Amino acid sequence: MKQILCVFLAALLFFAPINNLKANANNADEKLDASSEMTKEELILKVKKIFNIEDSFEEFEIDERKSEMGRSYFLNWNDSLKNISIYVNISSKGDILSYEKIYNNNNDNKFILPEFDFKEAKLKAESKLKEILQDEFKNFKLVETDITGLNRYTGLYTLIYQRYVNSVLVNGEGIKIAIDSKTGEIMSYNLNMALSYYLKDKSMFQNKAQIISREEALEKYKKYNGLYLNLHRILDYSSNSLYPIIKYIPVYTRAYDSIYIDAKTGKPKKIYDTFAFGAGVDKMLKEESASNLTGVEREELKKADVKVDVEEAEKICRDIAKLSNKMKLVSSRLEKYNNDADKFSWTLKFSDDNSKYISVTIDANDKTLILMQRDTEMEADKSPKLEEAIKVSESFLKLRAKDILDNLELTPLSYELQTKEQKDLRYIRKLNDKFYILEDGINLSLGGSDAEIKYFNRTWYDKIQVPAIKELKPEEAYEILLDKYDFDLVYTTDYETRKYNLMYSFIKEDEAVLIDAQSGEFLDSFGNPISIKKSGYTDIDKAKDKKKIQLLSDYNIRFLESELKPNETIKQKDFMLLLYAIDRGVFSESIDFDEVYKHLENIKLIHKDEIDKEKLLNRIDLAKFIIRKKGLEDVAKLEHIFKDVYQDANRNGYLILAGKLGLIKASGEKILPDKEVTREEALMIIYNYLFDK
Repeated sequence: MKQILCVFLAALLFFAPINNLKANANNADEKLDASSEMTKEELILKVKKIFNIEDSFEEFEIDERKSEMGRSYFLNWNDSLKNISIYVNISSKGDILSYEKIYNNNNDNKFILPEFDFKEAKLKAESKLKEILQDEFKNFKLVETDITGLNRYTGLYTLIYQRYVNSVLVNGEGIKIAIDSKTGEIMSYNLNMALSYYLKDKSMFQNKAQIISREEALEKYKKYNGLYLNLHRILDYSSNSLYPIIKYIPVYTRAYDSIYIDAKTGKPKKIYDTFAFGAGVDKMLKEESASNLTGVEREELKKADVKVDVEEAEKICRDIAKLSNKMKLVSSRLEKYNNDADKFSWTLKFSDDNSKYISVTIDANDKTLILMQRDTEMEADKSPKLEEAIKVSESFLKLRAKDILDNLELTPLSYELQTKEQKDLRYIRKLNDKFYILEDGINLSLGGSDAEIKYFNRTWYDKIQVPAIKELKPEEAYEILLDKYDFDLVYTTDYETRKYNLMYSFIKEDEAVLIDAQSGEFLDSFGNPISIKKSGYTDIDKAKDKKKIQLLSDYNIRFLESELKPNETIKQKDFMLLLYAIDRGVFSESIDFDEVYKHLENIKLIHKDEIDKEKLLNRIDLAKFIIRKKGLEDVAKLEHIFKDVYQDANRNGYLILAGKLGLIKASGEKILPDKEVTREEALMIIYNYLFDK
């Protein structure tokens, strides 16, 4: 009986851990896997199998690296005869971190005609990713970014996959994979991770227990970083002047980009702030001879004859920064700032025997402080209290910024976004009871137990024309923002604690938010509407050659409109845009047609007397432009060498060359020179130009 009892107890002890493992399968498996490392031989064989690396390579090397992220190995195969190199980085646990295969040849910058489209590229990519990642592949999702799609010269499809853990996006982590559009071969793969080389290790990720709701987080976000009715400043250099035309457009935007709400505490956190103040220095004044000066040059020298000389500037700077005689003046410069023809500043740099320095910039006429920066390190154990920092800053502003003090407002997040080492305060400009100008204001950083000002920066433009508008309400602007972006949970990286923290934020937000305060449209930084997606036309099904048109769109050769309108006659400006896109490659929704024509004039594809942007084009027009693009205009002008190969060509060299080269499709023995060209036909002419055999 005793023996049976012992066996029974042993069985209980044996099965109990198994039951616990089943109950916590993921955690146990991860800990078990995390403790095991593969041998170098196993790692090499794994890479060779996944990427079909042959045994014929004549050279191979392996390097080992170790860091907080873990241990990894760099593998390199090389074949000098075949001009092929392969580079791989793989973790000791077998996670492939990067792969690149390079054929050392030159494509001569020719457009490549793919053998398959993006959909098939996606299937090929995901088949390989499943092989590389195994079960972890389910934690990656395809997203569209600026680099997604087909590269015009390499012929590679690029796909981006973002990483998710516990169904939550991991900010900044993911996979970039590139596939040859001819062969379907994987040419590169990059796995980006922040804290560990081991994908299965989820121990660094906060769990979702006891987090605040999305609705509560959104209300806190609005409280701390609401939308301001802002006069957004645009610097327009289209006049080719040294100084821009300054415009203001009313928009709703936020004081800070990339603010997150902690999902556990509900407190705001600034993970990455793209906002930056600056003095806007454009150029240094150079010493010129006083003889043989033009009127413009004399006027500029007159402006540069500022009220404050360098000796007085030094006294002012020393007084502002409270500098002792140990700090010696080491450099000074007088220069323009704020993109303004009439604004000059003195920047003086001081240093002591210990190589400590301070830089101070003042207005060279009204003596106001623009910028002050010390190289003093912030000490966490001597951090000032926030109340003291605000008190010191406001006393300083009364002394050094009294001319604008009534128009400054401390942002709410200045009370929340603080570190142990220093206190950062941001004062923004309020123009009146209605508008803010977020590009203007003052930034300060204070450190030490006495709340010393370590950094001060003022940006302020005087020439402002306030527009009269009937604006949206802030609530309406927020609805527009929420309609475009998802506000949800995201993991952010904390490098100090080596943890992934749960935060709420706007997802897939890759630019500063500017919402037109009147129309509600999203604007780019130049004030142009952002409305077109490069993924395709909404009416592409009306086209006869959908695949070819989509391929051109993948190469960013397309019309600005979201509609193709394939049967409409093409205007000159739209065909010029297609020719421009061949050269420049990057499609922009806010393209400037003046820039398009200027470029095409410079390369002699159109002459000034031919410009008529709204003109409806016929085949003679298109033949002329495409033959110029082909570099055959000199041949086309030799009309005496051409025979009447088309009944209606009238020995026109442009038409005959375009027809015989397959750029323009003839109708039997006629080429129909006066026939108006549709938008789809124009795209086919571009296609034939790029991919003719």
